[in-house]
Amino acid sequence: MRRRLIHWTLLVCSLLSACAKHEFRHHPPNIVLIVIDTLRADHVGAYGYSRTTTPALDRFAAKGVVFSQAITPAPWTAPTLASVMTGEYPSRHGLLATRDTKLTVATIRDDVPMLAERLSALGYRTVAIVNNDWINAVGSFKRGFQTWHKLPATQLADSVNTFVRQEMSVDDPRPLFLWAHYFDVHAPYVGHPKRGKEPPIPDIPEPVPAPQADQPARRVPNPEYIAGLETIGDYLRTYDRGVRSWDRSFGELVEWLTARNAFANTIFIVISDHGDAFAEHGRWSHGFALYQEMLGVVWIMRSPTLRPARIDTPVSLVDVLPTLARVAELDLGDDADGVAVLPSPPSPRVVWSERLIRHDETPREIAARCGEYKVVFSPDGRSRTYDLQVDPLERTPLTDTHDAAACFDAWAQFRQRPLRIASTVTLDAGTREKLHALGY
Repeated sequence: MRRRLIHWTLLVCSLLSACAKHEFRHHPPNIVLIVIDTLRADHVGAYGYSRTTTPALDRFAAKGVVFSQAITPAPWTAPTLASVMTGEYPSRHGLLATRDTKLTVATIRDDVPMLAERLSALGYRTVAIVNNDWINAVGSFKRGFQTWHKLPATQLADSVNTFVRQEMSVDDPRPLFLWAHYFDVHAPYVGHPKRGKEPPIPDIPEPVPAPQADQPARRVPNPEYIAGLETIGDYLRTYDRGVRSWDRSFGELVEWLTARNAFANTIFIVISDHGDAFAEHGRWSHGFALYQEMLGVVWIMRSPTLRPARIDTPVSLVDVLPTLARVAELDLGDDADGVAVLPSPPSPRVVWSERLIRHDETPREIAARCGEYKVVFSPDGRSRTYDLQVDPLERTPLTDTHDAAACFDAWAQFRQRPLRIASTVTLDAGTREKLHALGY
């Protein structure tokens, strides 16, 4: 199978030499997990985007390890973040389905330990700052967190940063694990550009590099038409302004962290949970399919024990927990689906994404990524194969799938894994109303 050539030997030697001091062996590091909801990797400068959306994040990435081919295990928030917090694929941790006609949501299996539980047992102070109503509704995410700040989705990055600064200023001898969740980029995209203060977010001068930008937005099924946005390009520009708005707040936070010398003893993990579709395949939003506009995500790590690097092999967000364990030199268990991708690379493997929308739909759609090849397996037994190096927009499935044989071979085993859906909770009327306002 043709694979992208990666200079792993030089990269590993560089990372290992940086890690040789074992700075965290006697002083456990602080850990800060930053999640940007709905941020597409291909709308980030560090990932090759041509518009100036993320100057602050790009500067941050230049000093860290960038995983340029990071893939989410699910195309929507709850199962993805459950995978981040457990190191397991959705079909194993149990939170795979989203809702049925009564608007219920699955929870995480009780027998699957969460990252915050593991860190709390190691003596960490654990804090979450979350403004996503799905996550706030699923009690399983709170396991292991000693402090949980529940914010409405209307409180954007500036509000989240206020809590981050507050918690990172607490005088406590214990190391800190802090999860900060940002909702600025998520639909309906209104209220983001000016953030209610001066100076307003500037216009981004570069043209939108999307072939469908000039198409009328009304021709595509849309959960909420926004007055004044006539074309798909209008929506993309508004989305990008939300990204730029978050990025400016992020830059202000980085300045504050730098002034406090926080980077000297903290591992920072910046990820997005999924992307968003803008009619690339005929629909809006996310969760409905396993195309790259929803699966391609951000993953950047910074640590005083790591040198800057760019890793171009496919990795999954299920790898975050075991990679953190390796970099921080912590015992976080050895039962994860994911693997440590730092400081040494994993063996060639297939990474997976799964989609199951309703609890009463046992068959699930699964995507296998092996090198530059991707195969999407449908519940009806059909499959579509893409060469993402040649066809990154997934326009034309391959007729000759011989080069993607590794995906098919791995699928024969992965499909045998039992689907372990956990129990469900019914969302209250207030949560339903909030989610409906966000297009769910």
